[in-house]
Amino acid sequence: MQDGIFAWASALQDATRDVLTQVIAYIPQLAGALLLLLLGWLAARFTRMILVRGTGAVTAGINRLVPKNFALRLTPSEQAMGVVGQVGFWAVLLLFVTAAAEAAALPILSAWLDQIVAFMPRALAAGVVLLVGYVLSSVARDAVTAPLSAAGISQARFVGVVVQATVLAASVIIGVAQIGVDVTFLTIVTAIALGSVLVSFAIAFALGARDLVANLIGIQQMRGRFVIGQAIRLDGTEGEILEFSAAAVVLDTPDGTMTIPGQRYSAVSTLLLPPRSAGDAPTTGESS
Repeated sequence: MQDGIFAWASALQDATRDVLTQVIAYIPQLAGALLLLLLGWLAARFTRMILVRGTGAVTAGINRLVPKNFALRLTPSEQAMGVVGQVGFWAVLLLFVTAAAEAAALPILSAWLDQIVAFMPRALAAGVVLLVGYVLSSVARDAVTAPLSAAGISQARFVGVVVQATVLAASVIIGVAQIGVDVTFLTIVTAIALGSVLVSFAIAFALGARDLVANLIGIQQMRGRFVIGQAIRLDGTEGEILEFSAAAVVLDTPDGTMTIPGQRYSAVSTLLLPPRSAGDAPTTGESS
């Protein structure tokens, strides 16, 4: 009985010694893994700070290069810059976590993290494509909207949105292709949707621009017939021509300054009044 107790005690002592030996042997690996995690956390925080500040500096540099009269001014919010910083933070931290898992001899975790790290370049490439696509779409939108708005086209904002959506759709397709997804179906769907939008826009633009085109044509005809300073009677209104705008004529009338759309010149008769001197009676001139 006593010999059996001594045998059990000896076996327990040997097992405890083996466990302690393995733990002591594992301490350097664990310490190395913890050190890598600490270094990774510090490097990730530093990367996040650099990315946030760098994004602001690059944005300021681009805005200095962009002409002041250009519509687009890049003004990323603090939240957007924070997202860029967080992406860099977790990307760097993931690299160090993978190295720490290998140092700690955790093969299953290490293999899983290796797959994620191998996927990171494609994911980052897709993110860069989407970011560049968003910036370019904003540039294209403002570059189209500004001149159309200046020309008085009411659908200018809609045209800008369509252009932006087109560039964004192209960037999304390219970005998705970067991560290895077959984009054939997505390309077909996008092309059909874009075609439908463009057809609808063409119809709406043709209907909405009808009056504008009529005004432009009418003003061009008036420019060839009359000059600033002449007195005319147009659409029942008498006055001196002060200005020809892009789509209207401005008259100085006894009741004040009046703006008449150019299309009225083609719709009604216009009477050219001769110059008047003090005491002259009004006379009738030529009409068109």
